[in-house]
Amino acid sequence: MAKGNMLLGQARGKVGSLVFSRANGKQITRSRAEQVKNPKTMAQLIQRTFLNTASQAYSIAQAIVDHSFEGKAAGQECMSEFMKKNLEYLRARVAELIAQGNQMDEIFNFCPIGRSGLFVGPWIISNGQLPKVSLSLVPYTTIGSSKAKFAATENTYAAIIEKYNLRRGDQLTFVTVEQPLDSDQAYFNVARVILDPRNADGTAAELSVPFIADDAINLPNGKNEGNFGTLGFEGGEFIFSLTNGDIASAGIIVSRYENDSWKRSACQMIVQEDVMTDLNCYSLAMALSAASGESIDTINELYLNNAGVGGQQSSTSGQGTSPTNPVASVSNVVSFTSNGATATQNVSGGSVTVAPPLTKVAISGAALDTFNLKAGTTNDAAAANALTLNAGNTSAEWTGNVADNGVLYVFKNGTLWFTVTAHVEEGGGGFDEG
Repeated sequence: MAKGNMLLGQARGKVGSLVFSRANGKQITRSRAEQVKNPKTMAQLIQRTFLNTASQAYSIAQAIVDHSFEGKAAGQECMSEFMKKNLEYLRARVAELIAQGNQMDEIFNFCPIGRSGLFVGPWIISNGQLPKVSLSLVPYTTIGSSKAKFAATENTYAAIIEKYNLRRGDQLTFVTVEQPLDSDQAYFNVARVILDPRNADGTAAELSVPFIADDAINLPNGKNEGNFGTLGFEGGEFIFSLTNGDIASAGIIVSRYENDSWKRSACQMIVQEDVMTDLNCYSLAMALSAASGESIDTINELYLNNAGVGGQQSSTSGQGTSPTNPVASVSNVVSFTSNGATATQNVSGGSVTVAPPLTKVAISGAALDTFNLKAGTTNDAAAANALTLNAGNTSAEWTGNVADNGVLYVFKNGTLWFTVTAHVEEGGGGFDEG
């Protein structure tokens, strides 16, 4: 194991097939027992590993982070801001940990060059001037024990608003990475809660009503959505879990529509280190070793434009996949074309409502032919039609026409995955931002 600070050119020892030494005051890196295909400097190798790690984080969370930075235009500007902030964080974090005496195999979680997948980390996923709602994680002890929590004086909408200096109508977007109980994959999820309780007839309810009742949101606004397992209040804290597994990382973004623009809060995800380790994540040492034999294109000023933003929503054992031998995966970020417009939305189950007519649903991933994806207008998998796959089995599409009040049922491996209702409530406009 190499010792010293590679960022400062002070490493000595071995990492995989790489050997580090110093001669005449310079850092020397050579290949051990094999020829390195891309004999660049160690600083470049580290930088490319950081870039690939941040790029994979962006591609997984794109449905949120492509519009989560206040004052930055959705798309390219937000992507650049995400990359900038997270690269700065990665460099500072690694330099600090190495300076404290940590070894490279003790620093997680990195994506080797040439790999892809879901890489859990303390990613900076939003920035803005709104007040923050801080989460903490219940310490992981056994499978299924990891939960998240945030504080308030009592179980009411008003208590949350007062505690965090928010306003009625503010949106809380819960961003989580879930480690399912029955697999070694991980999934990116979002759930949105609006601090605007509504009675059954749609009228505004008092903010003094309970926020949680019967393990669910009480008097929810019609826009509330997500995949919470249970929600509870105990000892001055709201505690929530996910439907199918442990929370590996989590964060809350506050959003507010004000003066014809969206405002955001800053948010950096917190990480359950033990869960991350259980995912067999790559350490920095492992990532550099895996990259040492790869053919790596020289970085240029257009790297971000060529990094790719499609993204997978899962990866086996958190280790990513080789582009030439992909692990089967289905993205939860689904594209819908309705009322002549196309938008993407995170779908982890349940229902989605779009403006009529619905004419196209597109799903991305890898080896999609293994998932038997089908869709139809009745809740009957046997009567549904198979989605059309592209040549590489990385895209599956349904095309047709679902008119107002019609429903499309989407199946995965013979089981209902989600439904799409073509309908717009009075005063609504289809897809919501926020």
